[in-house]
Formats: sequence, structure tokens, C-alpha cells
Amino acid sequence: MSLRLSAEQIFALHPNIELAVCGNAKGRVFFREHASTVKKPVSPNSEQQFLLYYLDETFVEASKRLAPLLGRTEYTLICYERWFELFVIEKDMYLVAALSRDTDPRVMSELSAKMHDMLSKAL
Repeated sequence: MSLRLSAEQIFALHPNIELAVCGNAKGRVFFREHASTVKKPVSPNSEQQFLLYYLDETFVEASKRLAPLLGRTEYTLICYERWFELFVIEKDMYLVAALSRDTDPRVMSELSAKMHDMLSKAL
């Protein structure tokens, strides 16, 4: 599968995006990149990396299975101490944007719509 999407496109959506991730439900990660402005990138160990990817795949699968009951998942927002993690899904693909905690949470809905649009055009 050829994906016409880059981390730079995700970073361009909002100045507070520190990390961009794109992957699919089968475990393939197309990119996982920190913004060039990040002074101290997150460097997970192998167990933490496995859990992060497993979490992403779990969100995709749960979203697919619950869609007939609840409809499409607009976005999932996880609030960690370090950042907000905004997660969107289109078909079997996902995008994650990690934003600094000083980001106004009210922008998440608009940002997720832009991410959905970007991902659907890239497929």
C-alpha cells in the first residue's frame, strides 16, 4: 500500500503537535516522528513501544466492532501528564497527534476533522 501522507503534513495542522504517528490495524507503522521543535523526544523502551502500538491497534479494532452500534468514532483523546494524544481512525488506518498540554482542548474536534479528511484523502 502506498500512503500519500507524511508527518510534516500532520505537524502543519497545529503548532503544538509534538509527535505524529500513522499506522494500520495489522501492526504496520508508516511513520512515528517527533517535530523538529521537540527538545526532549519520547524514547520508549521495547515494552513501552509494544504497548503503544498495541493500544493503537486495539482502538482501531474496537472502533470497527462498535461502529454498527455507536457509529463512526470521531476521535479519541487521551490526556497524559506529558501531552494530549489525539487519535483518529479511517477504515483500518489511524493517525495520532500528540500535542503539548498547553494546547486548548477545545481545538481537538476541529483538529480531528482535519486529520480525518487528510487520512481519507491519503488512502
